[in-house]
Amino acid sequence: MTSASIQQPSTPDKQNHYSPHHQYYDLEDDRDARLLDLEVQKRLIELSQELLLHFYTLMRTLTFHSQDNEAVQHNLYRFHDAIREIFEHEYEIHVEFTGTDFLINERWSKLARRFQDVCNKLGNTLKALQIGGFWISGVPDPQQLLQFVERVVAITPEKTENPFSMLQTQLWRRNFDWITLEKYCDQQNWETGRLGANETIRQTYFQAVQVVQQLQSQAQQDRPIKLKSAKRVVQSLIDLFDNPRYEDHLDLLQLLTHLKDSVDYRYSHPVNVAILSIGFGHHLGLQRTLRRDLGIAALLYDTGLLALPQHLLEHPPTNPTERQKLEQHPELAIPMILHTSFIDSTILRTINTTFGHHLGAREGGYPAYGQGLSSLAPQLIAIADMFDNMCSPQPHKQQALTPTEALAEIARMPEQFVSPMLSRQFVNWLGPLPLGSLVRLHEGSIGYVCRQPEDHQHRDRPFVKVLQSPNVPIGSYINLNEKAPTGRHFWNIQEILQPQHPTIQQLYMADILNQT
Repeated sequence: MTSASIQQPSTPDKQNHYSPHHQYYDLEDDRDARLLDLEVQKRLIELSQELLLHFYTLMRTLTFHSQDNEAVQHNLYRFHDAIREIFEHEYEIHVEFTGTDFLINERWSKLARRFQDVCNKLGNTLKALQIGGFWISGVPDPQQLLQFVERVVAITPEKTENPFSMLQTQLWRRNFDWITLEKYCDQQNWETGRLGANETIRQTYFQAVQVVQQLQSQAQQDRPIKLKSAKRVVQSLIDLFDNPRYEDHLDLLQLLTHLKDSVDYRYSHPVNVAILSIGFGHHLGLQRTLRRDLGIAALLYDTGLLALPQHLLEHPPTNPTERQKLEQHPELAIPMILHTSFIDSTILRTINTTFGHHLGAREGGYPAYGQGLSSLAPQLIAIADMFDNMCSPQPHKQQALTPTEALAEIARMPEQFVSPMLSRQFVNWLGPLPLGSLVRLHEGSIGYVCRQPEDHQHRDRPFVKVLQSPNVPIGSYINLNEKAPTGRHFWNIQEILQPQHPTIQQLYMADILNQT
């Protein structure tokens, strides 16, 4: 045994599209109807933003002016008009404050950049009043709407023990049955600090797995896909990358994607692809809105597999007919995803990603549409999909690849399948020994790569946490870059282990799930 110290890091051709109901159709059909629908959806997004804007400005003007003031009346009728026009298309209005963004009938309704300050102030006002959202079940007359906002403004949160209950009681007494308040719950916004960072990350991961189960159940039962919970959990994943509180704990989120034998692949794979896509997008500096849509697309892009016979999923195709059926799954997913309550930019980007994630960068894949990918989102999803798929044990594969082997395969892929620029960036992001890689050290210890060094020049010598060892305490952290005075490294990797190693997977799972 060497005298090396064991360190504890501070933070560890166009084809017809085939639906599951055997109805053939082409996406070019009913173009006028589709354009009309898109125009309606665009208008609903505008109305959602107007509703938020005039709700806030009405509250502000009522703070300084009486109800007969011209500015008050102007904002009141603009607020009322937005509600009335939304009801021309939808049967209710659900406004929800998620802690960082607003959802209106499950549409992201972040205001235009010049109004973001208004959006933030409205959110802070509602949070202070303990209001997490409200349902409007009918169009109130302007006077009722004014009375509601007056009661919101009249409450001073700092001087009221329970502002939500006070406001709710006042509305009940006045028989305001057209509006229902929802309380803002700290448990739904883990940034309040009730949970530790690692526990928040674990809960977010397994919540995402549950959301995928729900989405797949809805699709299989031919029910409309409900995206509210998916949008919330994707927002939580993005917050993990964007919030400085989690900066020193993000390794755990990537480590969770390596629990290969612990979570059903049907549900964990979309979550892993979502995490890899969002994280890769963060590495590339993509805007939050694009990363949000990437996350939603990742949870849904393989939905078409649910319409295929089970034997095609458990064994590789044995003849051209089976392969043709399997390669239909991007098309089969489209009607399943479109079976939702509304279509917005997120759904459209999901459709684009779903149809295109196997096309290849330059006419290299399927379906045989005659052209490759041009947009970024499908290519990002495709790379994340390939990486997690290669690293995952499955019945039809002899063995999974190690993360290092999977990255080498992606790096060697012809450019008609993968954009060389994106593949290089992906390999650079994960590094030569990605987090979660299982390794055996020269003296017999077995562990996993738990943390990358801050010095990017030595990413081939990361930190390893010991899971099994003849002579090193279990749970120890070893810095592979540690050197003796002679310049020789104390620790070296003898081999990278396959991810399906049963005993090591159990130890790995227990360690990841028990991290505090």
